[in-house]
Amino acid sequence: MLFYGECATDTGPYRKNNQDAILFKKMRKKGKDIALGVICDGIGGLEHGEAAAQCVADAASEWFEDIAGWIDIETVDTDILFSHFKDAAENWNCLVRDIIVLQNINTGTTMSAIMLIRDRYFIVHVGDSRIYRYRGQLEMMTTDESIAKIYNGKMKLFLTNYVGRDDMLSFVAAEGTLTQGDIFLYGSDGFYHMFTDSDMYGICEKIHCLDRDKICRAMIETMIRRGERDNISVGIIYCTEREHL
Repeated sequence: MLFYGECATDTGPYRKNNQDAILFKKMRKKGKDIALGVICDGIGGLEHGEAAAQCVADAASEWFEDIAGWIDIETVDTDILFSHFKDAAENWNCLVRDIIVLQNINTGTTMSAIMLIRDRYFIVHVGDSRIYRYRGQLEMMTTDESIAKIYNGKMKLFLTNYVGRDDMLSFVAAEGTLTQGDIFLYGSDGFYHMFTDSDMYGICEKIHCLDRDKICRAMIETMIRRGERDNISVGIIYCTEREHL
């Protein structure tokens, strides 16, 4: 399977800084691909959430560059690679905990990460960023780790888990088989608050002929027009067995 993707982020029209960090990485060897998509959303109620989000995104990028440099995509044991992926997520949590201790701040971030290789996908998820898959219909592949509470007379969602919360990371892991034409979207809550099935159908119509960066940018612009006030980040990964421009 070959993977084509892109991602984009925007501070949005109301926030002063962007606490999201997003990446898409791909490496091709001997005509075969391995890819990684990660979205991190710094916790707004804590200090310097952007530092925690960028720390995890940078560490994930470095990890991918390292493993992609030595693995044989065609023969690597994907179960072992998945274990490596989960161990890496625990290490990224340690990096955020180091920031908390060394800088004497209380910070944290969500993290939704998806790795694709051959005909398999692997997910490691913490918090309330999301990963979706479109395979004839839109399906949410992650579960928000949050609860609703009354705050100042209004119903508000509060995270129950995030990277940096504890010394030991609690995460949800998932895996599955890819199918020709699968499309994965991953994004922060600023993206999915106003995302609709109709938006997904529009993406499907354009995925074969339009630059994926333009698709991501167009989705962000759509959310801004609809009144989204948060930072907005979205990534897209298209899975195909054919070469694609």
